[in-house]
Amino acid sequence: MVDLILLLELALFFPILVYIVINHFGGWPLAWYRFRGIPRFGHIIFTSDRKPSSHYHKQEEVHEEEKIPLFDCNAKKWAFGKEGSQVLTTRSFVRSKNEGLLK
Repeated sequence: MVDLILLLELALFFPILVYIVINHFGGWPLAWYRFRGIPRFGHIIFTSDRKPSSHYHKQEEVHEEEKIPLFDCNAKKWAFGKEGSQVLTTRSFVRSKNEGLLK
């Protein structure tokens, strides 16, 4: 009986530990990008009811159209860069504001 309880505790320990570590490093997929060293950026979209929604993308998702760096998110195109966005210099992490939306 004691062996069964010990095995159950050990079986639950690993998934709970993984869950805690992933959430500590920013959740999915940001934690995966950090562990693997993948260049990334994030942006926050404020919905019409003023709720923030954060999205993280690989740097390779940025493509140029007519000399403007763009990326797709939520079926819309967003501008990427220093103009109209807040730049954090710690890990090449960019948060685009609503001005980045192209119609």
